This record gives sequence, C-alpha cells and structure tokens, in this order.
Amino acid sequence: MLLTGTNMGEKGEAFVKGGCGCLLGFVLIGLFFVLIGGHMHIDIGGAIALFVIGGIIGLVVLAIYNKGTREGRAGPDPFDENNFT
Repeated sequence: MLLTGTNMGEKGEAFVKGGCGCLLGFVLIGLFFVLIGGHMHIDIGGAIALFVIGGIIGLVVLAIYNKGTREGRAGPDPFDENNFT
C-alpha cells in the first residue's frame, strides 16, 4: 500500500505510482538540463497533465501485468510430475 492505513485499491495505487513516476522523470530530466546550463519550468496545469498521463500509463501497465499473471496461472502446472508435454 502506498499510504499506511488506507485502502486505495490496486488500480488507485497503480495510478498514483504512475503519476508520481512521470513527475519524477520530468524532474530528473529537468535537473539534467539545469546542470548543463539550461532552465526548467512547469506550471500547475502541466504538472497535473503529467500526473494524469503517468497515471494512465500506470493503469495500462497494471492491466498488461494482470493479464499475464492470469494467463500464466491458466496453463498446466509445470512442476507436475504427471504432465509430460
């Protein structure tokens, strides 16, 4: 869980992690450009847009992960001694 004592759910947690990851990526790229002599600027609208875009990416990654785990469990048990395919 992201916050102790809350029940955000799997999708909410993926959205927040994706949004924060996108903002962190922006900050890291911005700091790189500041170090080489440029400048960095973002307003609140841009930060919200980055958070929402990152959140949507987080939800897509979660859906792909969940689909893979469901399909992985649907097959025969690879450790079953009677399963010779």
